[in-house]
Amino acid sequence: MSEKDRLLADLVRRQQSAERLVAELTEARRLSEQILSETNGRDKFKEVTGNSSIENAIESARKMAETLARQIEQFKVIARPEDLEPGC
Repeated sequence: MSEKDRLLADLVRRQQSAERLVAELTEARRLSEQILSETNGRDKFKEVTGNSSIENAIESARKMAETLARQIEQFKVIARPEDLEPGC
């Protein structure tokens, strides 16, 4: 596997990990909202800031996944083999 392929594979793994995190956080938000609803609880953080802390985490993870997806596409276009040689 070339250095370019290794780097690209690493970027793809990280992007997939960020997408899984978004899905897991989204499910956690759903469960949290369900529990709050069933117990008549309140999200004090959301009351003060307008967003729950988990919503902020979801948005941050989503932005990371999007950034990594853009980097993957850019990497595919601009990475030349000579740019990836050690010592350059």
